[in-house]
Amino acid sequence: MAIAIHLAAVSGGNGRRRRFRWYAPGVIVVIGSPTALKKGKRIWPAGRSVTVADMAHAGGAEVQLVGKVGDDLAGDAIVIELGRRGIGHSALARSESGLTPSTTAPAEPDDEADTGEAAAAEAAAELAQTEPPLPGLALEAADVKLALGYLPEISTIVVAAPLDEAAAKVVVDSAEYHEASLIVLVEPGTKPAKAFGRSIVLQSPAGAGEVFDRLVGAFAARIDGGAQPGDALRDVVASGGWERTAD
Repeated sequence: MAIAIHLAAVSGGNGRRRRFRWYAPGVIVVIGSPTALKKGKRIWPAGRSVTVADMAHAGGAEVQLVGKVGDDLAGDAIVIELGRRGIGHSALARSESGLTPSTTAPAEPDDEADTGEAAAAEAAAELAQTEPPLPGLALEAADVKLALGYLPEISTIVVAAPLDEAAAKVVVDSAEYHEASLIVLVEPGTKPAKAFGRSIVLQSPAGAGEVFDRLVGAFAARIDGGAQPGDALRDVVASGGWERTAD
């Protein structure tokens, strides 16, 4: 099934150096707090930022997740599973005042036998078609600044959660300092923070859910590998059976 993709804006502002990729890729940073998906006796990381990070990592990139989870059992499970998948979490903060937002997948008779990552991904995809996305814990400017300060050699930043103007400015400053590509995701009918005016902005089609998030992760990996935005988008759209609309 083909779904229309709208590339809301592309600017070379934060991508100046990335037109000349003679150096090794650095780290893709995905910004957005993960949520927890409870299925059977297992707890899995979920949410847009996790899906983007998974796909970017599958594309061969080194990935770090910037976000916040609760200082609770769900938060512990998320950190352990991210590490198992090879996704960095050194900049994932633990909140003492907030619990990790969690969703429970419908129980099935074979849940005890089928508790693998594929089963969790299938459950997450089913929930995405039936329920509005569960937002993760909100990130403030101070959270983002502290997290990005931990991470050297940033080459691409993907903003996968809404940020206010103050937090957006922190991200833009970091992207400029590292000369990193900056990709910002927005929901249908919404606009990014004004500070993101010179970024690659991708607008999610209505009802696309996890399918779009997976495409973004693959897109980020290609950008980090040196592809130009138009070429990278064309590649992932073609490979995913999507269609690109005219701007």
